[in-house]
Amino acid sequence: MLVPADAALTIQENTIKVVKVNDDGSTTPITDYSYTYSNGKLKLSIPNAGKNTYRITYSALIQKPEGSATEVEVKYSNTAIFTAEKYKYSSTVTDSVTVDSSGSATIGGSKLYVSVYKEAENNANTKIAGVEFKLYLYQNGQETLLATGTTGEIGLIFGTPEEVTEGMPNYVLHKEGLTGEYFFEDGKTYHLYETKSAVGYEKITTPVLVKEFTVGSG
Repeated sequence: MLVPADAALTIQENTIKVVKVNDDGSTTPITDYSYTYSNGKLKLSIPNAGKNTYRITYSALIQKPEGSATEVEVKYSNTAIFTAEKYKYSSTVTDSVTVDSSGSATIGGSKLYVSVYKEAENNANTKIAGVEFKLYLYQNGQETLLATGTTGEIGLIFGTPEEVTEGMPNYVLHKEGLTGEYFFEDGKTYHLYETKSAVGYEKITTPVLVKEFTVGSG
């Protein structure tokens, strides 16, 4: 059971991976595990685990407290508890990261597309190029990647507009498991993450959830 012990840490369920570590150091993916995630606790079960070594990894979103400074150090801890028959072992790791929200991301658009801009702090007229964003469809607690894009001189577009403004790259959406273009759907919820900063800006070590939006909700 993996327990994020800080309210600022949220496990990204689509990143959970389990592998068995073989004697030669190689790994074998495990897919028949099950898990639940609620109230900040991830409980994972591996059937017929046997006397083997397993590695469980995941990514987590760390958010700064509301009302804090633009740049703030956020402390977090993670406790892993392992149980097997009558044995129980736990270990806690405590660390901190610096969350820098210099600049801001703005989105807008229609059912056909969403435009994304990264603006310099205290200067909305200055757009930042070279910032990577990922757009996901979010449903039933799972995220499905639709597209990855990098801002141009004036931003970027996810989707298919009638025409693309010069300096604003266009990234067509494709849903996993489907062929052809994917269009935004009424009532569906989407997550936009900032995943890589531009050259010269502080490096992003953990994806930042910029916006959760539902089509048709205004």
